[in-house]
Amino acid sequence: MDAVRLMISDHHELEKLFGGPDEGSSDGSATDGAVSAGDLVAARLAQLRAHMVIADELLYPAVRARAPEFELATVKQADNDMHSIVDLVDELEQAPPDSAEFTAMLRRLRELYTRHEELEESAILPRAEDLLSDEDLLKLGERMERRRTRLLNRTKLIEQIPLPEDPARVLKRIGLIVLAGVALAVLGRMRRPMRTSGPRPVRR
Repeated sequence: MDAVRLMISDHHELEKLFGGPDEGSSDGSATDGAVSAGDLVAARLAQLRAHMVIADELLYPAVRARAPEFELATVKQADNDMHSIVDLVDELEQAPPDSAEFTAMLRRLRELYTRHEELEESAILPRAEDLLSDEDLLKLGERMERRRTRLLNRTKLIEQIPLPEDPARVLKRIGLIVLAGVALAVLGRMRRPMRTSGPRPVRR
């Protein structure tokens, strides 16, 4: 999938974060039929962050390098919006999903993202198609997809790490691991004099 098609496909998926462009409530927040708050924090926000990262690291630099000087203001505006969105995602991930603060930030995120998506699809992506060859767009899309996959897989891996409820149990487990490591080191030193004569094996 080329870079432009990848971004548009992401846009369609990310609209689900807010219940779709026509499914939100009158105040702009997600409806009951949209993604639940827990799922939103765990999955959709991670997807939104990954989308912004691949655009910031790969797509926008490619457009910026080829765009004439007078078009860079539009690229800069879209770039600023991306960073504002990521900052807001950071805040959302720290707020309780059932709090008024979370609802207000989600509403603000919807406004920022909607504006950003419109600017991207009306200005940035069409210029990317004009400035980059079909082959360049395909190669760029492949790089973006690989980068996005790595980001999302890393998020899933972190979410799978169990967090024990009892801190004392964690400290006890860490202490046992440290003691085991010390014991293995001592045994290793005791065994060294027992090495048979002859040249040491070459480490490769």
